Amino acid sequence: MGENDCASAAPFFPLLDAAMNGRPRFSVILISHNRADFLTEALDSVAAQTWPASEIFVVDDGSTVDITPATKDRDGLPLTVIRQDNAGQQAARNTGAAAASGDWLVFLDDDDQFLPDHLETLAGAIQSGTPDIVFTNFVRFEDGEDEADSFFARFPKHFPPGNLSGGYQHFARWPVADQAELSIFYPSVMAIRRQHYEAIGGFDPRIRGIKCEDMEFTTRATYRSPLALSLKPTVRYRMHEGNSVRDPLKREIGKLRIWDWLRGTLDWNREERAYLDRLIAERAPHAFRAAFLLKDRAELERAAALLPSPSKLHPKQWLRRLYAMIAFPRPGGVQR
Repeated sequence: MGENDCASAAPFFPLLDAAMNGRPRFSVILISHNRADFLTEALDSVAAQTWPASEIFVVDDGSTVDITPATKDRDGLPLTVIRQDNAGQQAARNTGAAAASGDWLVFLDDDDQFLPDHLETLAGAIQSGTPDIVFTNFVRFEDGEDEADSFFARFPKHFPPGNLSGGYQHFARWPVADQAELSIFYPSVMAIRRQHYEAIGGFDPRIRGIKCEDMEFTTRATYRSPLALSLKPTVRYRMHEGNSVRDPLKREIGKLRIWDWLRGTLDWNREERAYLDRLIAERAPHAFRAAFLLKDRAELERAAALLPSPSKLHPKQWLRRLYAMIAFPRPGGVQR
């Protein structure tokens, strides 16, 4: 880990005060790479919280631009800036978590923003049950304009419109089928209990440079643990050219790689494994087509290895299926 710059006094007293009063102690970990303009707005949103963070860490993941203008003149904030060589967003989050002292870890990407009551809403969810992890609803925005509906509103079967103004839902665990179908969990809308984060081994830095890579961590964090959802949107998710939704072909490849990785690394029961087998078999043709269009031989070979076996099909059936993978439009779906 590189240089640490303390932008204010050490955050010992806010942590001590929170501990003595039984309040959740939030350590906010804000990761950044070469986006000083976005970072300024993200850090402003953390500073504006109605429930103050006990400590704030900005992890500069090897930026080649100066982020100092975004972090200077932050008097009164329990802020620490950590600089490291570029190692990817998963490693950057782990760096911040290793430095944190709070009992809850809250993450924010530099292109997203908290609404003023985000930490207060997380605290309410934590105090309303015994979750190991909490997620909130969010709204997407572009060029300063928020979308009319929150993201959960895209899933009326799971979240009836009348319930999206507030309140919490608690779950003993999050089914893998819902994780695959909804894809509503992202680090910027998450708070995770420190003990749970440590028990699952934190973020996996090997998962790097893959679209949808955050899905690997959130699936591990939710598949056997109690969680809470806040239905009220308290985060703004910025839409820009770097979003995975703007690169649907690589997104399709990323989803397949993550699910195949998870299939081999987690202790699924028989029903869950059967579901994952079907999911991967269904998604492999779409990833194969995406890799073909991108002329990415390595990804084409990975996807091909996961395709349904041609030995079970008549050669003409297999050729028709292969042609369909390449020629037909990819099915639509809700994307972040």
